[in-house]
Amino acid sequence: MFRERPIGCQQSGMTMVCQMRSFLPGEVGGVTYFNLDDATMVAYVPVYCCIDRVPEPFRRENNDIRTFSTGSAFWMNNFVANMVYPRYSAMIGDLREAQSELEDFYAEDRYIKPGE
Repeated sequence: MFRERPIGCQQSGMTMVCQMRSFLPGEVGGVTYFNLDDATMVAYVPVYCCIDRVPEPFRRENNDIRTFSTGSAFWMNNFVANMVYPRYSAMIGDLREAQSELEDFYAEDRYIKPGE
């Protein structure tokens, strides 16, 4: 018996994809592309292995499950997804365009070289 479940559903709490790039310095060679909430509704954000603190929108204290906050990655992603679900066919094109724009921006080689 299989218990397969797609990750792109409204019950997703978070998803991540890890990438190891040996051609880059260790500080930026490892990167986790992370998101909170529905995997199909948000842009994956790169989090490099060299960080020494969690970015503000992802910090635990900014992501209280009971308190809405515009400074919270979870709540903003959840809000967007909940606005799109009932109007999916009318809004998914705009959402995909915004996702692509953000992910393309993140994909550009913008890392700071060690020592700079």
